[in-house]
Amino acid sequence: MGTIARTNPTPVNVHAMSGAGTLGSALASQQPVVTVRVPLSTAGGTGDAGMLKWINPETGTILVTDVIMYFSTTGTGTYDVGIQSDGTGSADDIFDGGTMNNLNLAVRAYRGRTGTQGAGTLGMADVYRLGPGGTGTNNSIVGKTAETASTAIGQAYITYLVLR
Repeated sequence: MGTIARTNPTPVNVHAMSGAGTLGSALASQQPVVTVRVPLSTAGGTGDAGMLKWINPETGTILVTDVIMYFSTTGTGTYDVGIQSDGTGSADDIFDGGTMNNLNLAVRAYRGRTGTQGAGTLGMADVYRLGPGGTGTNNSIVGKTAETASTAIGQAYITYLVLR
């Protein structure tokens, strides 16, 4: 790789650095964190994965550290978001009964399955493990609305890191 200079692209510099607090261990490395924005299709209605369908784009297992739902236009009804396989089906292990009636308010999954931020009813973990992309088990995040259709417009922001 050669000598590292300040003029090198940032990924070259970061890749060559040992993780902080590792005492220069050759096995330690910096891990990039990725955030993706997925448009929500609330007009998709109650069909499985009708509102949100995101399949792990990585070849390996990832840890999803954050799922944020943001609505710029409100709508009626509630939604469920959870982990499933191959972008199909439905689940509510991330959000269970979240509302779409808060304009410009981001609601993040925080300790559980409640539709609002706060302690969850089942005490779910803050981090979700998704299997490798492509075809596989528990490799996607899906969502659907409880109404046949909604006028809400929004985005899901999913933050993850790749296990190496």
